[in-house]
Amino acid sequence: VTYRPNNMQKAIAFFAAGMINLKPRQIWLLEAGSGKSRMIASLALCLLLKTSCKHIHILVPNSLLLKRDQIEYSDYFMLCDQQDSVSYHETLDFEIKQDSVVLVDEADHFILSDPKLFARIISKIKTICFTATVCDNKSDLIERQIFVDLELNLLEYKTWGNALPKSKTVDEEV
Repeated sequence: VTYRPNNMQKAIAFFAAGMINLKPRQIWLLEAGSGKSRMIASLALCLLLKTSCKHIHILVPNSLLLKRDQIEYSDYFMLCDQQDSVSYHETLDFEIKQDSVVLVDEADHFILSDPKLFARIISKIKTICFTATVCDNKSDLIERQIFVDLELNLLEYKTWGNALPKSKTVDEEV
C-alpha cells in the first residue's frame, strides 16, 4: 500500500464508521491538509468490511482529484477484493445502489452547487461528508445553517485548543 493513513486519519475514519447507524448523515469539518482523501479511502474500506454496506459511492468535485484518488487508493480495495464495490463520481448524477453509503469530499462544493438535489440524495442514503471549510465568519455561519437544514450532524477535528463552539469534536463524542 503506497498511501497509508496516519493514526489521526484512521481514528476519524473508524469513528465515522462506528457512528454511521447513530448518525447516518455526518459532515466533518477538518483542517486543510488533514488528509481527507486518505480518511475517505480508509472509511470506505472499513464500511465495506465491517458493516452491512455493500457499495460505496465516493463524490470528488473535479476530474483531476477523482483520477488521482482512484489511482492512489486502488490498492486499498484490490487487496481486500472490494474494487467492484467502490464507484467514484464527479457529479450528483448517479444511480444509488442498494445498501450503499455516499462519501463526499469537499462537501460544500456539492451542497452549494445544488442544495435540493443534494438533500434529495442524502434523504435516501447514509452519507458522510468532509470539508475543510471553517465556519467562523458570517458567510460560513450561513453554510453552517445549511448543514443544519440538511440534517447533517456536524462534527469536527481540530488540533487541541482550536475547536469551534457549537459543533462536536471527536473528543466530546468519545
